[in-house]
Amino acid sequence: MKLVDHLQELTVAELKRRAELITEQKLPTRKASLVALIADYLLGDGLAELVAMLDDTYKTLTPLWLLFYERSLPTELREPLKALVEPPPPYKIKSQQALPATIDVSMTTPATPVRAFAWPKILLESGFLEPEGRRFVLSDKGKRTLTQPTHETLRALWTSWSEQSGFDELRRVEQVKGQRASLAEGVDLDLLVKSRKAIVLALLAAPAHSWINFTDLFNHMVITGVRPSIETEYLNLYVGDRHYGQIAGFGADCVLGQSYTQCFLFEYAATLGLVDIAYTAPKLTLTDRSDMLSHPTSISSSPATSTPRSA
Repeated sequence: MKLVDHLQELTVAELKRRAELITEQKLPTRKASLVALIADYLLGDGLAELVAMLDDTYKTLTPLWLLFYERSLPTELREPLKALVEPPPPYKIKSQQALPATIDVSMTTPATPVRAFAWPKILLESGFLEPEGRRFVLSDKGKRTLTQPTHETLRALWTSWSEQSGFDELRRVEQVKGQRASLAEGVDLDLLVKSRKAIVLALLAAPAHSWINFTDLFNHMVITGVRPSIETEYLNLYVGDRHYGQIAGFGADCVLGQSYTQCFLFEYAATLGLVDIAYTAPKLTLTDRSDMLSHPTSISSSPATSTPRSA
């Protein structure tokens, strides 16, 4: 949105509080005049004055309050700011050779057998399995893979799953309701393929043969702008109650993107051995959306760290 459009959405009282920060003169009473006063200042020499007030620790928040509206930077201020502000250093994903002490390695080995969810879906999508009555058996294509090198088979499985658009991994996060209704209304299935490719690009940027924290990985995805694409405004998704638990507004796509990325790594990338994962107890998952996660036997046991392999 443009600056004037952002300002028009503010009340007269909100505009006056901002205008008092840029002038000591008597303020106009009309909303249109207040909008013009702030816009002329920011689109003129005032932008450079605000940037000069900033320091490395952002102790002075006044410039940020005048520059951002609903956590969004007006479009016509972006290019001028690029010329005034030094770009930050590239974000580097931190890694370590050993697991953190907070990870209980014993949790990664289940005490009882766990029914596989991803394997049948991956094998069916690749055409390696076919139904026979109430069971699945190897297809002719699947039988041929038994004589092929393992790495070629894994590559074929990974490629077929990454490019499929018939199943959305987000559906495995069971506390996010409204997904079936959204599918009935129609969803851009190409977004599923793009979302998986975004995760793959993030893994390629991560150090191999070392452990990384999931939060660091997802921060890299947010900063680079390459992260899962989830249409939160189009999809009527909610948690708990349809009316009071709607997932919408600023950051909703980021919250869902975290869950989607964790599920994809946990159930699919790790199943094929492309990454190793170590995970925490459900109560220790990311706090900004822990109430949206499913029961402990599902993805709520979130992968805390992962290590891409060189496959």
